[in-house]
Amino acid sequence: MTIVREPAELLNDGNYNKYLEQFPYIDSAQKIGLSETDFISAVKNKHSVVVECKTDAGEMLRIPIIVPTSELSWYNTSFLRRKYGSDRDIYYMPPLPMNIVDTNEAGASVSKFISNGGVVLVDVHRDYSQVRLEQIDQLLSNGGIQVSTIENPNSDEESCFLNQYIAEVNFGDNSVFRNAPTFIEQYQTMIASGELPPSNTDGVQLVDTIDGEEADRIWRIYQEPFDKISENHPINSGYNHEKLLAILRDPSVVKVVNKSEGEITTLCFFLTDIKQCGWLNKEYYKNHLSEAIDTDNLLLFLGIVTDEEKRGNAYSSDVVNLLTQVANARRSSVILSFECNDITYKITPPIVKAGIEQNGLCTVSGLEQPVSQTRFYEIQSVSV
Repeated sequence: MTIVREPAELLNDGNYNKYLEQFPYIDSAQKIGLSETDFISAVKNKHSVVVECKTDAGEMLRIPIIVPTSELSWYNTSFLRRKYGSDRDIYYMPPLPMNIVDTNEAGASVSKFISNGGVVLVDVHRDYSQVRLEQIDQLLSNGGIQVSTIENPNSDEESCFLNQYIAEVNFGDNSVFRNAPTFIEQYQTMIASGELPPSNTDGVQLVDTIDGEEADRIWRIYQEPFDKISENHPINSGYNHEKLLAILRDPSVVKVVNKSEGEITTLCFFLTDIKQCGWLNKEYYKNHLSEAIDTDNLLLFLGIVTDEEKRGNAYSSDVVNLLTQVANARRSSVILSFECNDITYKITPPIVKAGIEQNGLCTVSGLEQPVSQTRFYEIQSVSV
């Protein structure tokens, strides 16, 4: 095994796919580790610690052992700097393949980084934590290094975590997954038939795209509440400005809004394509929810936000009510999935269930417990 300080250009030899093949399948809705884009960037990044190692099958892999968190958009750099200090290097360690022949050099390199004052963060599946923590313990076998959970000062929980929830929404006798019109197609059909009012007036409506000044206004509405949710958490909640605007332009994203005096006051939105969710384990969803996915009945809830100055007007209730009316007209059950952190997990699932069931058109099941949980740990020198 060779430690590569200044990695050469990554060869296009399927290195990432070989890397993924070394992991045993983990039946969790959430994904940990690096995406292909982040993996390639990490290997090329001169600040990463990268190793060239041999598997027990004799294949050579070039693997980033630790990567600067500043290069990973999902990490909350502001929180990490406040917690550990702006003068400390803070890195992320993705899971290692299980069949590397020798990890001594990699372990020594990471141990040296930590002993010199660096902090290493790791994400661990709740149901597979023993395997991951044992791997870390074997890698960092020298003394003077401490592995502990990351705490959120605003939470009564012992550690920071992210829960993933999956619920089935059934509409009366239509408790089956059917190929159905998209939500925007069904909405437009209901307008044409007079069942719903025209969409060129104030009030609740589905829209296919949002851009320009309206998108900028939504960003201003969206940013503060999502920043607050993740203020004391290592992982950012929601999208950054660029990604949110791209989502708002995407016609495949279900967007229900309320307008008052021509301005959007409230937005409720959902992804419909699991491929757009880099933080989720696509194989888990395909294996457990294939019928819903094959019939395009998966909704990935991104959130609901209302202008601070317009709250108290039941706009959130109104947009959810319209959504369930349209969903009911599609004559198909849907799967709803969303994520909560250790601040919001007690509040969001019951609010989502009550909001969807409010007009009596459907029932929601499965929100009593998360289907998976990712926990976050810190590794640092005990002398720091």
